[in-house]
Amino acid sequence: MDQHAFQLPPRQWHPAVKASLDSLIHAEAGTGKIVAFDFDNTLICRDIGEATFASLVGSRQLQVTPALESISPEFVLEGEKVSVKSSENLTEYYEKFLLSTSHHSNDVAPYANAYAWTAQIMAGLTPTDVIAATDRAFADGVGEQDVADPNRGETKVDGYRQPFFYPEMIDLVGAFLTNGYEVYVISATSVWTVRWMVTHQLNPRLQAAYGQEAMIAPDHVFGVNMLLRDRRDGLLYKDQFLVKENPAYANSDTTELSHYQLTNQICYPLTSYHGKVATLFQHISADRPYLIAGDSPNDHPMLNWAENRLWLARMEKPDYQAKTKSLMEDGLKGQWLVQPVRYKKGPGFVGEPKEAI
Repeated sequence: MDQHAFQLPPRQWHPAVKASLDSLIHAEAGTGKIVAFDFDNTLICRDIGEATFASLVGSRQLQVTPALESISPEFVLEGEKVSVKSSENLTEYYEKFLLSTSHHSNDVAPYANAYAWTAQIMAGLTPTDVIAATDRAFADGVGEQDVADPNRGETKVDGYRQPFFYPEMIDLVGAFLTNGYEVYVISATSVWTVRWMVTHQLNPRLQAAYGQEAMIAPDHVFGVNMLLRDRRDGLLYKDQFLVKENPAYANSDTTELSHYQLTNQICYPLTSYHGKVATLFQHISADRPYLIAGDSPNDHPMLNWAENRLWLARMEKPDYQAKTKSLMEDGLKGQWLVQPVRYKKGPGFVGEPKEAI
């Protein structure tokens, strides 16, 4: 892409959002300003983290064990007792665990414990195991088949919708990269899933459209991660540093990754809610990012910290839109760009929605 070509391909962008993004890209081109993206339901349609989790459960790589029980609390939800042993499967427990603190009316991070739990229960697996499950869940973007025919149904893996990349977001990332911005991904999904999706799926798509230099660096990808034990030397490692020190690890080389075993100890900050802002501060910069893109209240703290905000408004999630509207009304500096999308039937960008969002 020509460094001075600031027009995104039209595709299914809402016209006003596209025009604003064209202007934003042009305004600070070549300055090295920071742009950060959430991953699930932002760069991709649907949730690769949940689909990978379901794939691990479906292949019986995750099962109820005494160790898993010890980190899976019993609780009461809507008058019924919930336990991991009595649940039909781990995905059922997870869906209920997401709601386990919903009785707190002011809980601004209700899903954080469930996000951490899906990572902790992978203890004993290797990053290679996680990547293999991610590959099965993504299936080279098979979910794209749902776009053409709204009546087709939904492509799923073990009960969870299979994700695909929004073409519009590939264009947007490519435009920022080729116009001199620093692009990061900060996700509440396992870092090994997200980094593999970026380095082995997103980057090739970016390079095919925008040239070999158009790629997100492995150490620009952050996600939930656990302390790793290297079975060769017995040492414990943190992903945030290992990705900078070991090129084979950084490039998701499965042979190298097979030497590391996940423990059940989370590396903080946990990349969800305010932990996303902490990740920005600790590993990227204390300066406000030029633009941040997200789709859920999990991204609200990070969006709040940005100079400008791209909001992927899932039309099937009216509660998310209501919570975001209150942020918009707070009068934060910078623009709010609202792009309507769908992720269930007929998924993808919605250029000019007929119904309200």
